[in-house]
Amino acid sequence: MKNGILKKILSVVVVFALCFVIIAPAAAAVDNEKCDCDEIPIIYVRGRAKIYKDKNDLNGPAFGIVDENVAMEKLKGILPIWAKALVNDDFTEFNDYLVDAFEELYGGYALDENGEITDNSGIEWSWSEDTLRDVHKGLNCDTPDTSSEYIYRYFYQYDCRLSPCENADGLHDYIEAVKKVTGHDKVNILARCLGSNIASAYFAEYGWDDINTVVLYNPITNGTAINDSLFTGRIVLDPDSVDFFINQQFDDEDSAILSFVKTLITLLNKTYGLNMLLGMANTTIDEDIAKDVVPRIMKFSYGAMLGYWSMVSPEYYEQAKQFIFADDADKYAGMIEKLDEWNYNVAVNLEEMYKQMEADGVQVDIVAKYGYQLYPVVENSNQQSDTIVTVKQQTFGAVSANIGKTLSDEYIAKAVENGTDKYISPDKIVDASKGLFPDTTWYIKDITHNDYPKVIDQFLLHLFKDGGRMNVWSDEQYPQYLIYEGESENVNDRIYPMEDENTGKDLVEPTLIEAIVNFVVSFVKLIVSLVTSMITK
Repeated sequence: MKNGILKKILSVVVVFALCFVIIAPAAAAVDNEKCDCDEIPIIYVRGRAKIYKDKNDLNGPAFGIVDENVAMEKLKGILPIWAKALVNDDFTEFNDYLVDAFEELYGGYALDENGEITDNSGIEWSWSEDTLRDVHKGLNCDTPDTSSEYIYRYFYQYDCRLSPCENADGLHDYIEAVKKVTGHDKVNILARCLGSNIASAYFAEYGWDDINTVVLYNPITNGTAINDSLFTGRIVLDPDSVDFFINQQFDDEDSAILSFVKTLITLLNKTYGLNMLLGMANTTIDEDIAKDVVPRIMKFSYGAMLGYWSMVSPEYYEQAKQFIFADDADKYAGMIEKLDEWNYNVAVNLEEMYKQMEADGVQVDIVAKYGYQLYPVVENSNQQSDTIVTVKQQTFGAVSANIGKTLSDEYIAKAVENGTDKYISPDKIVDASKGLFPDTTWYIKDITHNDYPKVIDQFLLHLFKDGGRMNVWSDEQYPQYLIYEGESENVNDRIYPMEDENTGKDLVEPTLIEAIVNFVVSFVKLIVSLVTSMITK
């Protein structure tokens, strides 16, 4: 009996010994897998991507890509209907035509009333821990190409129609997987455009203990001016804004016709002819399109996509809900609940959240764009922006002069008195001291929201070097204010420091005499061009 008990005790001891022999090396192996290099992996949370009608067919139709032939046919058909509406002062047929046209062009991708995907639409992007590889070492920002390649080593993709809060759950899983495969307990986050909202939702839900540095590139965390106007029906065409926008956006160097059109619009603006024309359009927009057409269109397009709702500023959120849903609040209750989750749990708390992150040791960098006015369909479209998001929205509060203007002498003198003049841009347009993070916010001039050249990737990757603790005074190559210059994206382009002697492109408003001279010159060039073309034929 005693021998039996002794044998049992001995067997238990042997089992424990065997477990120790097996587990101890395994534990040591886990410790050995922990990476102690100083290159913290970077996870890129990119902006919006194509949404395919069938996510398994990448050659099929995608949301936001309009069939030009269909669009032109619709455009041709609308003019006589609009003329009829103006004559009869009845826009019912015109409104219905617009709604049907947009549904044909954009319909079929909206979420249902509960904010859910009901078909097989989406993006084709899948990953698992098995597909991830440890490729975080070898940070190289020597060239634009190598920088861009490095940024895409770990990138999180998502369906931009879903709520940022829902996509944040997927980002959490992705971060955990990258940490596991690389052996790091922290990661860096580079979030672009809508990706800044996904990252923000992640921080709000999961915290930032595993975050070293976050770079918000061209962020929309405070909404976008274009969505604020569109989702509330505040659409207006301003003569100065239309004139400035056309002159900024369209290069007429090789087009005599375009040059003529641009100078004609400027001359009409100077002589109030453009104001008269746009006044008629604004009447149509305000009385008919904004109140009737926009809410109807939005319900099967952007207004039925939670990600696009996150681009509405908190100050306009309730107004937007009332405008889009109006009497349909009960029908869209499931969707509205998800919208409220983003707005009231995340959006309204963002400034305090990021301040707390910084206080807890997380480096928060912002890279903003400016030099362009907003699309000329929004109120106050003459604000400095990247065409979609204002400087103030991108930076949590930076002050900027309007398009074609500079900060006043009185404003600059006050900054000198306060000792904050070092934050004022050499072109006297932006005051970075009013932003949330004045020492870690960079501004790139002369680049639009939708322009993402590789040379910018080189700069972004540079922000993560040396432990990701750069500021605007760290490197003379990358001071607070930079200029982008290029013939086209990734062709002969560069970014370089803004200096007093070189402040980039500035929009200068011509006088009436200059507008007349420019128009006459462009008219003559157009005639010469047409005659030359006829002779050569």
